[in-house]
Amino acid sequence: MRTSIAVYSLLAGAIACCGLQLLTPLYAQNNSARRDTLHLANQIIADVTLVDHGEGQWLFQDALGSQIRTSALVRWGRWSGAVDQSAVWMTDGSWLVGSVGLVSSQWLRVDQPWLGAIEVPMSKVRAVVVAPPASMAEWLQWQQRLVDLQGEQDAVWLRNGNRLTGVIRWPEAATGDAAPRLSMHDSVQTVSIDWEEVQAVALSPVLAGQLSEKASGLQIGLDDGSLLKNVQLTRKAGKLELHYALLAKQWIIDEPHFFSHGLTYAARDAVPQVTLLSQAKPVSYRFLPDWELHYELGVHRTVAGLPIVIGRRRESGIIHDGLAMHSSSQVSYRWDGSPGQFLAEVRLAEPFSIGNRHGDAICRVLIARDGKLSEAGATTLTGRTANRLQLEGASNNDNTNQAYLDVDISLAQLVVLVVEKGQFSQWGDQVYWLNPRMVAR
Repeated sequence: MRTSIAVYSLLAGAIACCGLQLLTPLYAQNNSARRDTLHLANQIIADVTLVDHGEGQWLFQDALGSQIRTSALVRWGRWSGAVDQSAVWMTDGSWLVGSVGLVSSQWLRVDQPWLGAIEVPMSKVRAVVVAPPASMAEWLQWQQRLVDLQGEQDAVWLRNGNRLTGVIRWPEAATGDAAPRLSMHDSVQTVSIDWEEVQAVALSPVLAGQLSEKASGLQIGLDDGSLLKNVQLTRKAGKLELHYALLAKQWIIDEPHFFSHGLTYAARDAVPQVTLLSQAKPVSYRFLPDWELHYELGVHRTVAGLPIVIGRRRESGIIHDGLAMHSSSQVSYRWDGSPGQFLAEVRLAEPFSIGNRHGDAICRVLIARDGKLSEAGATTLTGRTANRLQLEGASNNDNTNQAYLDVDISLAQLVVLVVEKGQFSQWGDQVYWLNPRMVAR
């Protein structure tokens, strides 16, 4: 494939810069085997099923039936989001899905489908979505609304569409069968609100503290929509112990295999010998527009600042580790010249507008050795159904909206990711680099 002179000119500057609870699982929304991409430290494998977890290792099975036992998990699956269920947003970024009720001014109760009844202190709560979103699109709107919230005041959204801000006062204790009421105080008035009228509640972002994009330790997604960050899974005497650091709680699950079928997502942000590019500082980023619009590099987010979502309808899910680049752009990262490889799953994003078709883009990985730039890997992504075979330089793994890159970066001082426009204009041609990483060998 040829690389455009315009993009190479962009790269010249980059080179110069060089409590214990015993549980039998209660819930399995879909117990059929799920297949998804498995990212290991030095390998990407398509169509993999999670079988079990035990003794610090994950057990997977590929499409041919071969077993994969590993402790070098980077990511498997995708988080489905808290759709069709009430959920509590925790101060560490986790989401606990289940039936939510007020216990007192200090505690919430979440009847979690997998883990049973959990009492959550208000001091660990960022927000509560009481009326569940009915679709992924609606869920993303609510999630973004909560992320964007700023200031010292609490906020309450009512089911009639109104929003109130001020200081929430919770009832001192639950009132039996009667619906609990909370009060919202501002500088002018006090409003009493039935819990059944509430759509969502967000506590003061200032008091909740800054939310880090970086996950801590292992994070898992469950098929009920829960997302638990900084958890530990250990196998003892044939049972699975799940420890959730934020609440200092531990559960013993006596059917680990069944619980594994309830996992839809598992990821780690720290793997030996692995440098995640989403956590690394770029040497440079350049964007060469055909239009007046300018797009920044998306880190853990799209170029529009939204969560990275892949798949459609029931298969859709959120990926927390990735870069988003619009064509034509390039970003570069330093490497120390030691033996290593670069890996990433690249995907075309869904079109900006519902009426638009997928575009097409060329993804390249360039490396700089001794001041000389060379192409180490490339693929063409396209979602179009016409003119696929006419794409210049199409290879066997081209003409798809998804591909895997595995590139040798030994002796390199600089690794450069490039997204070029394809045969058509660049409008809407956004590419996700999922779990992009440099791995020491």
